Amino acid sequence: MTKKGVEPNVITFSSLIDGHCKAGNVETAISLYLEMIIKSLVPDVVAYTALIDGHCKDGNMKEALRLHKEMLEAGLTPNVFTISCLIDGLCKDGKISDAIELFLEKTDKTNGGFCSPNHVMYTSIIQALCNDGRIFKASKFFSDMRFDGLRPDVITYVVMLQGHFQAKHMPDVMMLHADMIKMGIMPNAVTNEVLASESNYNGSRLHHPERLLISFNYELTNTKITPFVAVVRLIHAGTVSGSSPSGSSVSFTHLLLWGRKKDL
Repeated sequence: MTKKGVEPNVITFSSLIDGHCKAGNVETAISLYLEMIIKSLVPDVVAYTALIDGHCKDGNMKEALRLHKEMLEAGLTPNVFTISCLIDGLCKDGKISDAIELFLEKTDKTNGGFCSPNHVMYTSIIQALCNDGRIFKASKFFSDMRFDGLRPDVITYVVMLQGHFQAKHMPDVMMLHADMIKMGIMPNAVTNEVLASESNYNGSRLHHPERLLISFNYELTNTKITPFVAVVRLIHAGTVSGSSPSGSSVSFTHLLLWGRKKDL
């Protein structure tokens, strides 16, 4: 463009910076950013967000936060993706308190917040808290997520299941799994792997309901039987072995309805 006498503008630079960051070429993106500054062009939200995301993914939170500060000083308002990148980066960098503080600052609209929380923000914080052994705090954010109208996906459920498993909260594992089924989210191979690996890792002696749960997930992800048949087998196995479903009638009912719906 320059050779042909056409000078790139802010939109051109921003598009190039965004593309290079998404391709993992953060150093090239930084060179373009510096070129913008030399040409007295002010980077826009797209350029800043791309650079912040690139630095967060590289684990360079110091530079990501510096760019965020520079962005604010330039009078630019970060978008929801900008904040999501920072929260995710802070969580992965072990700065959970800073991530929560940023989350509350930017999402509390009664106190100057400007963006609505999303799945990335919540799941990043929940996972960081679970990894840090703070399962009760993670559960609070999990509840807040649903209160805000966001439906947890299979990734969020797996993170929570793993957290409860590591804390050896087996009743919570069973209840969360039943809730997952109630919400219509089908367990996948990852769910089964987490349940199996965590039970082996903790060396805990699983009671019959937990063994049934792992078996149920395995059948869904590794065999050709239908979801409804898998549910019927689960209930039958529990009844025959003395684990009467009467105490968990709601959970079993949800399982049956879910399995039937999946088969239709």
